[in-house]
Amino acid sequence: MRARAVVVFAAALSLLVYCGTGVAQSPAPTYEQMVAHAKTGEPGVDYQALRFAYAAKPDFNPYGLTGASHRDAMFKAYQAGDCATAVKEAVQLLDVNFVNMDGHIVSDMCYSRLGKDAERTREHAIAAGLIHSIMDSGDGKTQQTAYVVISVDEEYSILRVLGLKPGRQSLVQGDGHKFDQLDATKPDGQTQSLFFNVDRVFAAYGNILKAKPPQKQQP
Repeated sequence: MRARAVVVFAAALSLLVYCGTGVAQSPAPTYEQMVAHAKTGEPGVDYQALRFAYAAKPDFNPYGLTGASHRDAMFKAYQAGDCATAVKEAVQLLDVNFVNMDGHIVSDMCYSRLGKDAERTREHAIAAGLIHSIMDSGDGKTQQTAYVVISVDEEYSILRVLGLKPGRQSLVQGDGHKFDQLDATKPDGQTQSLFFNVDRVFAAYGNILKAKPPQKQQP
């Protein structure tokens, strides 16, 4: 009877181990691995995890400085109707900041104009994934349902997606979190306020300050 009980216990223990109890979980994919997956255009990419992984990189800048020159050149070329140049600048922007949704949105529209359907399909899927990863985090109407962003750029990208013109921006706090409150204007002239959770923006900013060497005092 005792031997049988030992066998039953061993079997139960092996079942628990098989179900994941007491076993080290597989490591989460790295930022680079998630980018490689997204570039294939295949479904199943966790775009929120991808954005958060980018925000955790040591060289992450929450104020959109990474690739800013390429972003500005991309917008300028797109507004001028020069999609070939816009795509070239977008590629260079996304090489250093793959989660910049504006780069993917412009690429989507320009590849469509250039008749490159495969590239357009890929960029459309990535842009949609990034947009939904923010808009699925809340509705932006209150602090409790604020959109969760990793950068200031993302706030203005969402406004453009919603067809809103940005107005006054204020930093507010509540329940231990920081929020950007953006007053925006709708196409019909009405105004509304949107809230963005900027905890990750300030965490990244704090890391930048910690990384700066202390300045020597002048004698």
